[in-house]
Amino acid sequence: GFSATPEGRGDKSDLVTTAIFGPVRWRQPYSAAVGHKSVVPIEVRMYRVPSRAGVDTRRLKGPSIQSMVLIWRNSVRNRIVRDVVRSEIPDGEQALIMVESVEHALYLRRLLPEFTLVYRTMSPALRLRMLRLGLATQEDPLKVDIPRAQTAFREGRLRKVISTMVWSE
Repeated sequence: GFSATPEGRGDKSDLVTTAIFGPVRWRQPYSAAVGHKSVVPIEVRMYRVPSRAGVDTRRLKGPSIQSMVLIWRNSVRNRIVRDVVRSEIPDGEQALIMVESVEHALYLRRLLPEFTLVYRTMSPALRLRMLRLGLATQEDPLKVDIPRAQTAFREGRLRKVISTMVWSE
């Protein structure tokens, strides 16, 4: 899709696209695409998180350990997410927070208990570890019915969701 901009790309991917699919046959202005709802306008806000948030990064070996410590288990960063959700999303509005791991979703849910978790599966070992940390409950299922949750969200019956990337698959 190239974000609906196949021509004039700096990475020259437009040439590959043209070679594979042929020349552009139809153009639609952005305003018309919004009117037809084939493009949805979004608003992106960025928030500053303190660098390393007090973590000694010299001890962190490998990207998964870095993600675990600097993102999933980073209490400073997670509180910022909570505070932004509380201050920026009006009561009654729907909210979807997407994270990379069930573990991160569980850390955020501790701060945002009104949110529903959506994930593909939680291994029994992860569940036990999260139970011991007080992040999971006995009621949390090992597997979530993702299509049912997405339908409930689209219909407005499910208002607040923290989901792993399964939401977009």
